Amino acid sequence: MLITTRFPNRELGVSLLSRRGFAHTVWFAAIVSVITFGLTAGILYIVSIGLIELGEFRPTILQPTLTGLLLAIGVFLGIVSHIIADVVVVGSTKPAPKPLWPVYRSPITIALFEYDDKLVNSTAIKFAIPIVTILLLLKIGFDPIYIYD
Repeated sequence: MLITTRFPNRELGVSLLSRRGFAHTVWFAAIVSVITFGLTAGILYIVSIGLIELGEFRPTILQPTLTGLLLAIGVFLGIVSHIIADVVVVGSTKPAPKPLWPVYRSPITIALFEYDDKLVNSTAIKFAIPIVTILLLLKIGFDPIYIYD
């Protein structure tokens, strides 16, 4: 999720995408998520079939559908969180995003924070890293030890 928050700004190298254009829409997030799910699940299914053929055992750790779904959700949330951040930020020279384009063509901006506000930027990172770490630990099956009095 943290990696894909920067993904919508990669449109600068693609001539078909304008600044804060299609790459800053929820439709783009959905398309990239579906592609991520398909590629991840497909590759893991192929690996699973290969392992079954080679060793005649069913690998339970791969779980292609679940892994692909979790990765796709993370990609979607990463891109959407970037779009939301662009909506609530003001002060940049960039145009306001149109996250629902072409359904709703007007730019959407809430303008709560300045784009270079160090407190807001550092707080966002301080909350995002622990949340992603906890979700990762839960995904790999980490069983926390609880201490009771």
